[in-house]
Amino acid sequence: MRICHIVNDMHSGGAQTFLASLAKEQVKLGHEVYILLLDKSTNTDFEVQITAVLNKAGIQVLHLDRRRGKNFSILGSLRKCHRLLKKIRPEVINSHMDLSHFFIGLYLFLFRQSWDIKHVVSIHCAPEPWDLPTRLLINTPLQFSVRMRLKS
Repeated sequence: MRICHIVNDMHSGGAQTFLASLAKEQVKLGHEVYILLLDKSTNTDFEVQITAVLNKAGIQVLHLDRRRGKNFSILGSLRKCHRLLKKIRPEVINSHMDLSHFFIGLYLFLFRQSWDIKHVVSIHCAPEPWDLPTRLLINTPLQFSVRMRLKS
């Protein structure tokens, strides 16, 4: 199975460490795994180190080159994402973190291809606040269960 993960960046944090571990285990199970980084690379020590570990494990890490603070750069990122996903043709796209949920939801809304892509949303910090556009673009029951609180 071809699995494509999308995350804002690989600078540091729990979501990135979890994603690296998950991707390596998926490769061990025989899956073809790709990681798309939404933000332009800043070559921080953690990002360089974790990218090298992922590449060594056979996981391609690709950049979509969104520039932080430049809202219209997301249009170029959508175009680049479209070219990459047409080439990769993933069966599953797994988004991590709120901006990535919005981005891939927008991509799937605009560029839905003829093949069936399953979108999996990983919540790393519950409750994860989603704005109205993200809730409208993500077609999953999770958008409503995110706000549920566990009873103690």
